[in-house]
Amino acid sequence: MIMKKLLFTLFLVAFQLFTVLAIDTDVKEIPATVLNAFKTKYGEVKNVKWEMENADFEAEFKLNSKKMSAIFTELGEFVHQEVKIKNNELAIEADKTLQNLYPGYRIDEIELVTTASGSEYYELQIEVGEKSYEIEVTKEGKILNLKNKSETEAVEKSK
Repeated sequence: MIMKKLLFTLFLVAFQLFTVLAIDTDVKEIPATVLNAFKTKYGEVKNVKWEMENADFEAEFKLNSKKMSAIFTELGEFVHQEVKIKNNELAIEADKTLQNLYPGYRIDEIELVTTASGSEYYELQIEVGEKSYEIEVTKEGKILNLKNKSETEAVEKSK
């Protein structure tokens, strides 16, 4: 009887330890407001990985065979979604702008971002020679944001 209780206690401790280790270290607990907002917007999506993005919650998942992520505030407000797309899905005007700024650029990753208000833009990670950039550009070719990732990474590594 004592052996059974001891084994059961060890099992419970091992199970709790496994559960704690399986939780993403960035996200301790997803608020119900966030989970409900996610479920309302995306339904019963399986295999959702949650991370923190600044003070917001980011859900990474697949929907209709597309890799996606969605950002929600702690109050459950939808911020935006990002959908990975193929390089050839970049709008012609956006590509022209990038070709003018960075002739011969190479796309590492591209996502179509849709905001809560419904506006869309592309978020790209590109390489030009030895330099890497993260660029946000509209379908019409307007640059919204530009970060030199090579310099940012060098600063972060020196800290």
